[in-house]
Amino acid sequence: MMDQDLLTHLFTGNVTLNPLELDFVKHEIEARSTTIHQLELQLGVLKVEGEIRQLGLQLGILKAEREMYQALLSPLRRNLLPPEILGEIFSISVSTSTKLSWDRQLNTLCRVCRAWRDAALAMPALWAHVEGLYIDAPMKLNVARVREWLKRSGSVKKTLHIKDLHRRNPSCPLSPQNELTNLLINGPPLDKLSLTCSYADHHPAGCI
Repeated sequence: MMDQDLLTHLFTGNVTLNPLELDFVKHEIEARSTTIHQLELQLGVLKVEGEIRQLGLQLGILKAEREMYQALLSPLRRNLLPPEILGEIFSISVSTSTKLSWDRQLNTLCRVCRAWRDAALAMPALWAHVEGLYIDAPMKLNVARVREWLKRSGSVKKTLHIKDLHRRNPSCPLSPQNELTNLLINGPPLDKLSLTCSYADHHPAGCI
């Protein structure tokens, strides 16, 4: 039998259970379910208020512990969902949320665990969008990163949105720079391209 303290890391991280841990968790759930059933039978015949209250507290603790162990057996935790189903869930999630950009949501999902990252990488449509990409002169565009991101989308139609982050710099963030030109000429074909620049609001004659 495993020491219960050895399972502490399972409750604080997204670690997949090994066979020994899985058997132990199932045993703990079964043991608590049996005890809960016995206590509920006792509760039905008790008449002293103090005893009823004390037994109710014990039941609450046992049920909370059982739920905690049951959470370790969830399909997501045990990676039981097929990668393609998980990928579809990711696609719906990032396409319907408006709080964060597509890119940031996808990066967050990929950091959860290896299984989630593999599922995301296996879904080309997830990588067909690069939005919320800001350039602040004189900072240059990270072409290699953008190209690698779009490469993961395979033959899916691609969308690229680049926006300047103007801080009253004398240079236009979206002026023809080698990095941006190289990406547009030699990068993957784009179905949609959006270049948004506020530099012209401050220097009308200097922004291309």
